[in-house]
Amino acid sequence: PPSPPPSPPPSPPPSLPPPLEDVVKLLISLLDVDEGTGARRALQGGSLLLSDTILAYVLSKLPASVSRRDVFVEAVPSTAATEFQYIVSIFIRGDVSADQVLDIVSSADFEEGLNNEIDVPLVITYTIKEVAIVPSPSLPPISPPVLLPVDFGCLDFEPMTEVRELGQWCGGGGRNSDPDACNNAYVITFPNDFYSPGYFRTPHHFRSPNVRVQRQRCVHNNLEGAEAKCTMEDKQYQCAVPSSFNCSTAFRNDLQRPGQDRKWCGAMRTQSQCEASYVRAGNPWIFTNGIQGRNFRRCIWSQGRCSMGDGFNCRNPDSELQCIDVWYNILTTGQTCSSLAIARARSQGISVQSAAVQIGNEDPNCAPCANAA
Repeated sequence: PPSPPPSPPPSPPPSLPPPLEDVVKLLISLLDVDEGTGARRALQGGSLLLSDTILAYVLSKLPASVSRRDVFVEAVPSTAATEFQYIVSIFIRGDVSADQVLDIVSSADFEEGLNNEIDVPLVITYTIKEVAIVPSPSLPPISPPVLLPVDFGCLDFEPMTEVRELGQWCGGGGRNSDPDACNNAYVITFPNDFYSPGYFRTPHHFRSPNVRVQRQRCVHNNLEGAEAKCTMEDKQYQCAVPSSFNCSTAFRNDLQRPGQDRKWCGAMRTQSQCEASYVRAGNPWIFTNGIQGRNFRRCIWSQGRCSMGDGFNCRNPDSELQCIDVWYNILTTGQTCSSLAIARARSQGISVQSAAVQIGNEDPNCAPCANAA
């Protein structure tokens, strides 16, 4: 008789959601910041909204037994390109009470204390408490190791740790011996310091090019001791990025913008008109995932004439919004598209990317996320 067919291979284990912890979030808006060189100096100032400044204040209000291991602060520029805003996340671990931290940052003393440390006046718009994916490699390990979802996509990178920002690669920062920290990290491999010198040392609002980033995950081999390695995965993800301050300024002042009387730099008769103007150059180009890029040129004034200057690349402003453009939008509930998607991913054990699609179909403020792929 014929031999029975071979048994099918065992099913892979289900994907596990990444670890989460309590987080207190607040939106800090800078006041009286113009859009010229003053804003540039303010955003590039070394003392501006440093995470360490916020961390030091919070720790000063907590018991002496609480250390930097128990509280982690992350300040990220908001995607609201016309405003100078930071979304600050204070991650709570150990025996620290999230409610206690929430009370600290909700007080008038906290806002006054930051104003005393920072050159630009600021206001704290809101404070909320929620849960979020652990961003820091200092988190104690969990078991079993994190398994990334099969349908992992660009939005799944958003809550993870980007190691080039830290001047490291996948194996740095102790990740060779920490599978959880390794699997929660990734590398931006384009742009990079070779083609764009100083890219990672430039504030997000001023980074160029500003079209897409190429990301590659860090993966652990799940071995121990000297054989344990955290290495960069070969697969490359091309992900859209929010518009920078530079690009948003170019969009607003584009002399070639559709729907208006189109001009070129040479039509500007005064130095002030000239130096406030930009023009789009050439045709847009398309990357994967529908990401479109476009080149813009500054108008420059020289010897009494206005002409086109150097160019820089941006997302095409005429293309549709993508999920990343609304990712940190604050909803009427005080939450963001990001926090809703992350919470949904955890509750259903799915990828952040898949959860974002659901949120985009449910909340019109997050509608671009419905097309996330």
